[in-house]
Amino acid sequence: MIKGWYEVNNKRYFSKVEALIAAKNDISKLNYFWQPEIWDHVDFTVEPTESWDNLLKYRCLELREKYGWLQLFFSGGWDSTTILDTFVKHNIRLDEIIIFDRKFLTDPEIPTAIEYAKSIKKNFFPDIRLTILPVEYNFGDKFFAEHQDQWIYNTHINMRYTRWMDRGSIFKYSDSYLKSADQHKTSVGLIEGKDKPKLLLKDNDWYTFFVDSNTIDNSLSPIEDFYYSKTLPELHVKQLHMAINWFEQNINFINNQDYIHLVQSNKAPESEYISYNIGIGRTCINNAHAQGGRMKSWHENNINALQTQKVVAHEKSIDSRSWGIYVNGLYQVKELTNVDIFNQTIPDSITEQRLVKRRTF
Repeated sequence: MIKGWYEVNNKRYFSKVEALIAAKNDISKLNYFWQPEIWDHVDFTVEPTESWDNLLKYRCLELREKYGWLQLFFSGGWDSTTILDTFVKHNIRLDEIIIFDRKFLTDPEIPTAIEYAKSIKKNFFPDIRLTILPVEYNFGDKFFAEHQDQWIYNTHINMRYTRWMDRGSIFKYSDSYLKSADQHKTSVGLIEGKDKPKLLLKDNDWYTFFVDSNTIDNSLSPIEDFYYSKTLPELHVKQLHMAINWFEQNINFINNQDYIHLVQSNKAPESEYISYNIGIGRTCINNAHAQGGRMKSWHENNINALQTQKVVAHEKSIDSRSWGIYVNGLYQVKELTNVDIFNQTIPDSITEQRLVKRRTF
């Protein structure tokens, strides 16, 4: 299933770099699409009457009915914990919880996430499989060996050395996951907690959109983005209205687009981020890092993001061939797109903005 793509002069691209080249580096000529076959036919202005809890339950049930084996990528954050808690609350069978253990990151959320998953297995789903999937340094070597200097044309927008840490690459390069997957004799559903709503004010009215840096990684992937459902679009529409209600009841919001951006990009005070997540119906493990979204800053799109530092130091220390391929690619990107990738990021692109709520004063 194709979920997202770019268009320049009516030609479709899955690579942001290729699209920029086709647009002669004029990003205004580049259009981004995300699941238009769903959202072009949805009236976002009508808030679903069903409760948030019921919509979450319906989504879990439809996934359970669709697949023989259901896996949940679990980080302990607000999005994935809400999904896990819904399966538990409504006693809907989940077959496997997968937690990525990135060996080169000091992630204080992982031990708590593992303990939470173990408690679910002990107290609710004794037959559930708990998979702690190690993410090793050599995944990068496998990625660059496969793609060589063509790596810059992958669907990712980010240019980090660790761009191979996306779900698809991890599964592809993990021997332990591939051995585990071979045991499945049925259809496998991979659930990811994508994603929270995106809003902006335009002419004082509320509009929604999708941004490529949050979605394009899954554009060609079979992964189920939990909160974006073709058969249950009401789930996403509901969370949009819940988000609007939270903003409009917040004393810090006074028609302030900057404040909306700060909250949605996790740059507001932690107390605001926590309140926002609760306001849009999320739950989280009992971990201050996870609740405050502190690890999100590690995953920014710039090439010096905190998540890259340990693995980059390792690659430099051994003068790896992968590092050479990567750096050569950065120079190609700079030359082809006129983006100073060593000091900037490739700008985000957003989809068409769709009206959610007109405001009256």
